[in-house]
Amino acid sequence: MAASAELVAIERTIVPSMHPTIDGGTIPARPSTTDEQGKEEEKAMAMATDPICKMVIEESTAVATSEYNGKTYYFCAAGCKKAFDAEPEKYLATA
Repeated sequence: MAASAELVAIERTIVPSMHPTIDGGTIPARPSTTDEQGKEEEKAMAMATDPICKMVIEESTAVATSEYNGKTYYFCAAGCKKAFDAEPEKYLATA
């Protein structure tokens, strides 16, 4: 019974920014992200499909990009961009 009372006491003293440990101590919780940080993380992890080879790549690490009809296309290699730029409609028709 004493152990249960200790757990209740521990639960009541923990602040929301802390997580309990098995030995009764606490560790800091993962810091919360602001809206701006969340948007940056989301942007960094945005994925796109290369319209030439169909490889899925992170937009932030794409080797090249092209603008066509108001949309940005992302490429894994310069060769894919070159092929797209020469005949974009050919590749978009199969997308």
